[in-house]
Amino acid sequence: SSKYRRKEISEISRFFRANSQMWIVFGLTAVCSMAITLFPKNIIYYTKYELDDVALGGTALILLTVGKAVSQLLWIKIAAIAGKKKGLQVAHVSLALLLIGFYLTVHLSIWLFLLYVFLIGCAVGGIYMLNWAILPDIIEYGEWKTGIRIEATVFGLFTLLNKVSIGLGVFMLSLLLGMAGFEANKAQTPQAADAISLLMCLLPTLGSFVSLMLLGRYKISEEAHDQMVENLEKRKRPSLS
Repeated sequence: SSKYRRKEISEISRFFRANSQMWIVFGLTAVCSMAITLFPKNIIYYTKYELDDVALGGTALILLTVGKAVSQLLWIKIAAIAGKKKGLQVAHVSLALLLIGFYLTVHLSIWLFLLYVFLIGCAVGGIYMLNWAILPDIIEYGEWKTGIRIEATVFGLFTLLNKVSIGLGVFMLSLLLGMAGFEANKAQTPQAADAISLLMCLLPTLGSFVSLMLLGRYKISEEAHDQMVENLEKRKRPSLS
Protein backbone atom coordinates (compact mmCIF):
# COMPACT_ATOMS: atom_id res chain seq x y z
CA SER A 1 0.00 0.00 0.00
CA SER A 2 0.98 3.64 -0.40
CA LYS A 3 0.99 4.06 3.40
CA TYR A 4 3.51 1.22 3.77
CA ARG A 5 5.71 2.62 0.97
CA ARG A 6 5.74 6.06 2.62
CA LYS A 7 6.79 4.47 5.89
CA GLU A 8 9.54 2.51 4.15
CA ILE A 9 10.86 5.61 2.37
CA SER A 10 10.76 7.54 5.65
CA GLU A 11 12.79 4.83 7.41
CA ILE A 12 15.37 4.69 4.61
CA SER A 13 15.68 8.49 4.70
CA ARG A 14 16.17 8.49 8.48
CA PHE A 15 18.76 5.68 8.24
CA PHE A 16 20.75 7.61 5.62
CA ARG A 17 20.58 10.95 7.45
CA ALA A 18 21.84 9.46 10.71
CA ASN A 19 24.55 7.26 9.19
CA SER A 20 27.54 9.58 8.85
CA GLN A 21 29.94 6.63 8.59
CA MET A 22 28.13 5.31 5.53
CA TRP A 23 28.83 8.53 3.63
CA ILE A 24 32.52 8.25 4.47
CA VAL A 25 32.60 4.71 3.07
CA PHE A 26 30.67 5.80 -0.02
CA GLY A 27 33.20 8.60 -0.47
CA LEU A 28 36.01 6.06 -0.23
CA THR A 29 34.61 3.87 -2.98
CA ALA A 30 33.88 6.86 -5.24
CA VAL A 31 37.44 8.19 -4.92
CA CYS A 32 39.06 4.76 -5.27
CA SER A 33 36.98 3.65 -8.23
CA MET A 34 37.67 6.88 -10.13
CA ALA A 35 41.38 7.13 -9.33
CA ILE A 36 42.65 3.55 -9.15
CA THR A 37 41.03 2.60 -12.46
CA LEU A 38 43.48 4.98 -14.18
CA PHE A 39 46.38 2.59 -13.58
CA PRO A 40 45.06 -0.54 -15.36
CA LYS A 41 43.41 1.53 -18.09
CA ASN A 42 46.77 3.13 -18.88
CA ILE A 43 48.90 -0.04 -18.82
CA ILE A 44 48.15 -0.84 -22.47
CA TYR A 45 49.01 2.72 -23.49
CA TYR A 46 52.20 2.65 -21.43
CA THR A 47 53.48 -0.64 -22.86
CA LYS A 48 52.53 0.32 -26.42
CA TYR A 49 53.84 3.89 -26.56
CA GLU A 50 56.51 3.98 -23.82
CA LEU A 51 57.91 0.44 -23.98
CA ASP A 52 57.00 -0.27 -27.62
CA ASP A 53 55.70 -3.74 -26.71
CA VAL A 54 51.95 -4.26 -27.16
CA ALA A 55 52.06 -7.92 -26.02
CA LEU A 56 53.60 -6.88 -22.71
CA GLY A 57 50.38 -5.02 -21.89
CA GLY A 58 48.41 -8.27 -21.80
CA THR A 59 51.02 -9.89 -19.57
CA ALA A 60 50.91 -6.89 -17.23
CA LEU A 61 47.11 -7.01 -16.92
CA ILE A 62 47.28 -10.72 -16.09
CA LEU A 63 49.91 -10.04 -13.43
CA LEU A 64 47.77 -7.25 -11.99
CA THR A 65 44.81 -9.63 -11.70
CA VAL A 66 46.98 -12.39 -10.18
CA GLY A 67 48.27 -9.90 -7.61
CA LYS A 68 44.70 -8.99 -6.62
CA ALA A 69 43.77 -12.67 -6.24
CA VAL A 70 46.78 -14.07 -4.40
CA SER A 71 46.88 -11.20 -1.89
CA GLN A 72 43.40 -11.83 -0.49
CA LEU A 73 44.53 -14.20 2.28
CA LEU A 74 47.21 -11.70 3.29
CA TRP A 75 44.69 -8.86 3.61
CA ILE A 76 42.26 -11.08 5.52
CA LYS A 77 45.08 -11.83 7.98
CA ILE A 78 46.04 -8.15 8.28
CA ALA A 79 42.40 -7.15 8.88
CA ALA A 80 42.02 -9.88 11.51
CA ILE A 81 45.11 -8.65 13.38
CA ALA A 82 44.92 -4.87 12.93
CA GLY A 83 41.26 -4.30 12.02
CA LYS A 84 39.56 -3.35 8.78
CA LYS A 85 40.26 0.37 9.04
CA LYS A 86 43.98 -0.06 9.72
CA GLY A 87 44.19 -2.75 7.06
CA LEU A 88 42.68 -0.36 4.54
CA GLN A 89 45.10 2.36 5.62
CA VAL A 90 48.02 -0.05 5.09
CA ALA A 91 46.71 -0.93 1.63
CA HIS A 92 46.45 2.74 0.61
CA VAL A 93 49.91 3.63 1.95
CA SER A 94 51.35 0.59 0.15
CA LEU A 95 49.67 1.57 -3.10
CA ALA A 96 50.87 5.19 -2.89
CA LEU A 97 54.48 4.15 -2.23
CA LEU A 98 54.43 1.58 -5.03
CA LEU A 99 52.99 4.05 -7.53
CA ILE A 100 55.58 6.68 -6.63
CA GLY A 101 58.33 4.06 -6.99
CA PHE A 102 56.84 2.95 -10.31
CA TYR A 103 56.85 6.51 -11.64
CA LEU A 104 60.44 7.19 -10.56
CA THR A 105 62.20 3.90 -11.38
CA VAL A 106 60.11 1.74 -13.72
CA HIS A 107 62.16 2.80 -16.77
CA LEU A 108 65.19 0.92 -15.39
CA SER A 109 64.01 -2.59 -16.29
CA ILE A 110 61.15 -4.58 -17.84
CA TRP A 111 61.39 -7.01 -14.93
CA LEU A 112 61.05 -4.13 -12.50
CA PHE A 113 57.95 -3.00 -14.42
CA LEU A 114 56.39 -6.46 -14.07
CA LEU A 115 57.26 -6.67 -10.37
CA TYR A 116 55.68 -3.28 -9.71
CA VAL A 117 52.52 -4.28 -11.59
CA PHE A 118 52.17 -7.46 -9.52
CA LEU A 119 52.72 -5.64 -6.20
CA ILE A 120 50.34 -2.83 -7.20
CA GLY A 121 47.76 -5.52 -7.95
CA CYS A 122 48.28 -6.87 -4.40
CA ALA A 123 47.65 -3.42 -2.89
CA VAL A 124 44.61 -2.76 -5.09
CA GLY A 125 43.20 -6.17 -4.11
CA GLY A 126 43.37 -5.16 -0.46
CA ILE A 127 41.65 -1.83 -1.10
CA TYR A 128 38.76 -3.36 -3.02
CA MET A 129 38.28 -6.26 -0.59
CA LEU A 130 38.38 -4.14 2.57
CA ASN A 131 36.07 -1.51 1.07
CA TRP A 132 33.47 -4.26 0.73
CA ALA A 133 34.35 -5.75 4.12
CA ILE A 134 33.39 -2.60 6.04
CA LEU A 135 29.92 -2.39 4.47
CA PRO A 136 28.28 -4.67 7.10
CA ASP A 137 29.79 -2.45 9.82
CA ILE A 138 28.11 0.70 8.50
CA ILE A 139 24.81 -1.17 8.24
CA GLU A 140 25.10 -2.14 11.90
CA TYR A 141 26.13 1.42 12.75
CA GLY A 142 22.96 2.72 11.09
CA GLU A 143 20.88 0.17 13.00
CA TRP A 144 22.57 1.20 16.26
CA LYS A 145 21.83 4.88 15.58
CA THR A 146 18.24 4.53 14.35
CA GLY A 147 16.92 1.08 15.24
CA ILE A 148 16.41 0.49 11.50
CA ARG A 149 18.37 -2.16 9.57
CA ILE A 150 18.70 -1.65 5.82
CA GLU A 151 20.93 -3.99 3.82
CA ALA A 152 19.79 -4.41 0.22
CA THR A 153 19.51 -0.66 -0.44
CA VAL A 154 22.98 0.03 0.98
CA PHE A 155 24.63 -2.77 -1.00
CA GLY A 156 22.74 -1.75 -4.13
CA LEU A 157 23.78 1.90 -3.86
CA PHE A 158 27.37 0.91 -3.10
CA THR A 159 27.49 -1.26 -6.23
CA LEU A 160 25.90 1.46 -8.37
CA LEU A 161 28.28 4.10 -7.02
CA ASN A 162 31.24 1.85 -7.75
CA LYS A 163 30.20 1.35 -11.38
CA VAL A 164 29.35 5.02 -11.95
CA SER A 165 32.68 6.09 -10.43
CA ILE A 166 34.62 3.72 -12.68
CA GLY A 167 32.79 5.19 -15.66
CA LEU A 168 33.66 8.71 -14.51
CA GLY A 169 37.28 7.66 -14.10
CA VAL A 170 37.42 6.35 -17.67
CA PHE A 171 35.77 9.55 -18.94
CA MET A 172 38.26 11.66 -16.99
CA LEU A 173 41.13 9.62 -18.43
CA SER A 174 39.95 10.13 -22.00
CA LEU A 175 39.44 13.85 -21.40
CA LEU A 176 42.85 14.44 -19.82
CA LEU A 177 44.71 12.38 -22.42
CA GLY A 178 42.96 14.32 -25.18
CA MET A 179 43.93 17.60 -23.54
CA ALA A 180 47.56 16.40 -23.46
CA GLY A 181 47.48 15.74 -27.22
CA PHE A 182 47.16 11.94 -27.12
CA GLU A 183 46.14 10.32 -30.41
CA ALA A 184 45.70 6.57 -30.66
CA ASN A 185 47.92 4.56 -33.03
CA LYS A 186 50.27 7.49 -33.66
CA ALA A 187 53.66 8.51 -32.34
CA GLN A 188 52.99 10.47 -29.17
CA THR A 189 54.29 13.94 -28.39
CA PRO A 190 56.49 14.28 -25.27
CA GLN A 191 53.53 15.94 -23.50
CA ALA A 192 51.22 13.01 -24.31
CA ALA A 193 53.83 10.45 -23.25
CA ASP A 194 54.35 12.26 -19.95
CA ALA A 195 50.57 12.42 -19.43
CA ILE A 196 50.29 8.63 -19.67
CA SER A 197 52.80 8.14 -16.84
CA LEU A 198 51.37 10.94 -14.74
CA LEU A 199 47.79 9.76 -15.02
CA MET A 200 48.55 6.12 -14.25
CA CYS A 201 50.69 6.94 -11.20
CA LEU A 202 50.16 10.34 -9.64
CA LEU A 203 46.37 10.60 -9.82
CA PRO A 204 45.82 7.18 -8.18
CA THR A 205 48.39 8.22 -5.56
CA LEU A 206 46.36 11.37 -4.93
CA GLY A 207 43.27 9.17 -4.64
CA SER A 208 44.98 7.13 -1.91
CA PHE A 209 45.93 10.29 -0.01
CA VAL A 210 42.31 11.51 -0.15
CA SER A 211 41.15 8.07 1.01
CA LEU A 212 43.55 8.21 3.97
CA MET A 213 42.08 11.58 4.93
CA LEU A 214 38.57 10.12 4.78
CA LEU A 215 39.65 7.11 6.85
CA GLY A 216 40.91 9.53 9.49
CA ARG A 217 37.24 10.49 10.00
CA TYR A 218 36.00 6.89 10.06
CA LYS A 219 35.12 6.01 13.67
CA ILE A 220 34.15 2.34 13.59
CA SER A 221 37.22 0.65 15.08
CA GLU A 222 37.13 -3.04 15.99
CA GLU A 223 36.51 -2.14 19.65
CA ALA A 224 33.72 0.30 18.75
CA HIS A 225 32.15 -2.28 16.45
CA ASP A 226 32.19 -4.99 19.15
CA GLN A 227 30.56 -2.59 21.64
CA MET A 228 27.97 -1.57 19.08
CA VAL A 229 27.06 -5.20 18.29
CA GLU A 230 26.79 -5.96 22.00
CA ASN A 231 24.40 -3.04 22.48
CA LEU A 232 22.29 -4.21 19.54
CA GLU A 233 22.07 -7.72 20.99
CA LYS A 234 20.95 -6.29 24.34
CA ARG A 235 18.15 -4.38 22.62
CA LYS A 236 16.93 -7.56 20.91
CA ARG A 237 17.19 -9.71 24.04
CA PRO A 238 13.74 -10.30 25.59
CA SER A 239 13.17 -8.80 29.02
CA LEU A 240 12.72 -11.22 31.96
CA SER A 241 10.65 -8.79 34.01
